[in-house]
Formats: sequence, C-alpha cells, structure tokens
Amino acid sequence: MSGYSECHGVHLKEYGRIKEELSEINREGVAIDREEFDLRVKCVAAPAKDGNGNVVAAISVSGPSARLSSHRIQAIKNC
Repeated sequence: MSGYSECHGVHLKEYGRIKEELSEINREGVAIDREEFDLRVKCVAAPAKDGNGNVVAAISVSGPSARLSSHRIQAIKNC
C-alpha cells in the first residue's frame, strides 16, 4: 500500500490482513495494538457512544506489554 511505513517486524502490511483486522475491530467493538508501533507497548481502544449510538469520543488504555497479557486485554474489552 502506498504511504505505508513499517515500524517493526509486527505489522499488517498485506491489504487482505488489514481488511481482516478492520472486520475484527468492527465485530469486537475495540481495536488492539499488539506492539505494532512500539515493541514494549500494547493498547486497547474503543468508541464512546451517546444514547443514539453515535460515536462522540474514544477511550484508550495503554501499558507495558509485559503487564497487558491476553487475559488482561480480554478483561479490558469486557468493561
């Protein structure tokens, strides 16, 4: 893809993989950065919606990869 720059070895370079990731984000309602930008940091982000279902803000949780295990990420997703 034009304009794509790889930060680290962990990336979503192939167009098909990006589409899969976007579908997962849409299905799950959250986006997860699994060290794609920084090898020591993971992030979970979700939209905040009003009573009509319109996105009005976003919230994000970031932390050291060593502390944001798959179990903790799942717990954050369930909040």
